[in-house]
Amino acid sequence: MRASKCKNLVFWFGLNKWVCRLKYSNLCILINLILVIGGFQSLHSEELPSEYQVHIRSYSVPLYLSPDKKSEVIAVLPYGHSVNWDGEYLLDPSKQWIPVKEKNGLAGFLMRSQTIVYKRQKRFEVLSKEVDRQIQFISSLKKEADVTNSRLLESAIQLTDFLFDSVSEANYSGDQFLYLKARAGESLAITAIHINERDHVDFISRYNNFMTKVADSESSIVRLDQNYFWKYASLYQNLKSGQLSAELAIEYTPDPNCDKEPSCYLEYLTDTYLRYLLIYPFGRKSKSYQTLVTKLLNDYTRDFDQVRCFPPSPPSMYKKIEDFKNRMKKILDTYSTKDQITDQSSRSFKNKYPWYVNWKLSIQKIEKECFPRI
Repeated sequence: MRASKCKNLVFWFGLNKWVCRLKYSNLCILINLILVIGGFQSLHSEELPSEYQVHIRSYSVPLYLSPDKKSEVIAVLPYGHSVNWDGEYLLDPSKQWIPVKEKNGLAGFLMRSQTIVYKRQKRFEVLSKEVDRQIQFISSLKKEADVTNSRLLESAIQLTDFLFDSVSEANYSGDQFLYLKARAGESLAITAIHINERDHVDFISRYNNFMTKVADSESSIVRLDQNYFWKYASLYQNLKSGQLSAELAIEYTPDPNCDKEPSCYLEYLTDTYLRYLLIYPFGRKSKSYQTLVTKLLNDYTRDFDQVRCFPPSPPSMYKKIEDFKNRMKKILDTYSTKDQITDQSSRSFKNKYPWYVNWKLSIQKIEKECFPRI
């Protein structure tokens, strides 16, 4: 169909060149008119409706009956909602209004500034960049003290709904699917910071399987369960977004507020940074996490007068220390097997794995303080 239209246009262009050269003015004008109408219809009636999708990039966007802000608002569309370009209207795409049609047949006009128009085959490429931008936008929620009634919180809720709806579609697989899963969890984690069971019943009921109550909370505060991220980080270790999931798991693990209690502090390090290093020993943040844990342990053991360790220590503390040591050794084994360096007393070992030397020394200090006979 499209090929035949192109051939027809080529014919008319050729005829136009010959007629206008012979100065048949009336005929020349007629052929030019045919070319303008034919070319315009070819572009807007066929290419745009079939190849392009319109994506809502703002929050609570009005759909107008006509291209005028004073016209009737026939619907309010949430962030991420997709509509079709309405091929029945021949409007210049450079203008500020876009004619669209819903799947249910509802047709109206959107402001171009509140939309993204993209080719259907490039949907993920376009939307992934847009999602990154929106995550950055709602991240300011983490710094706000109380935004329960703000438009920003409503934006975060709409973004979360859009992302979870997107991953339920059959259009995505592999790393694309995992990326959307990770970003959906991140959006939910940010949103959950400012919601509670009393004021956001419907929202929590939608995502109840991913949420957990904060311990000892009198206001029914909920948070995203960190196992949401760790699940995908463990299952999809070979995919790029698997690392993203593990990084987000660490980022959105709440501060344990251990108050210098050793077993609590070591459990936190074991379940976050060491867990990442076990899954992704050569991940993009492995070296920075090694350095960070070294610093945290050095700071922690620098002044034992502040450490809450009073012998005889309970067996649970001994278990936390052993868990840390076992995981630390497994991480080392992964590296040493690859590098074929096994002699821990050698200079090459100490130069290659300074993090392990420091961790081991810090644990020995904790053991000496909490279990004097060890």
